[in-house]
Amino acid sequence: MRTESTEPMTQNRKTRRGLFAALAFVIVGGLAAGAMALGGNFPLGGGDTHPPCDQLPTAAEARDGLDSNPGLVSQLTAAGPGVSVGVDSPGCDNVNQSLIDVTYSTGEERDLIDAVLTSSDGFGVPVYVHKR
Repeated sequence: MRTESTEPMTQNRKTRRGLFAALAFVIVGGLAAGAMALGGNFPLGGGDTHPPCDQLPTAAEARDGLDSNPGLVSQLTAAGPGVSVGVDSPGCDNVNQSLIDVTYSTGEERDLIDAVLTSSDGFGVPVYVHKR
């Protein structure tokens, strides 16, 4: 009678179990990271950003964009008491490089600002929307 060794089969089972455990860990970790990102625990990029300073218009151009669109300014400021709209340099070395600066205080105000900006033609210059 011939006896076969069970060692190779046991080794294969261990390898498969290890691969299964690693795969399960990756899947569960990916789902957890996705849930945390959706919950706001991880930044996803695209947050409050503006173009590079060397691509910004002059303060006069930004002011002209603001002054040419009083209705849009009114819609934005109507989003809430914590909303302000102005022209500012976002920390550029050349303070003459500016944009339209929209600040808000609450998430609800941010949502309303986004709705106004996506349904309008804009100011013709970059807009920087950020929390106060």
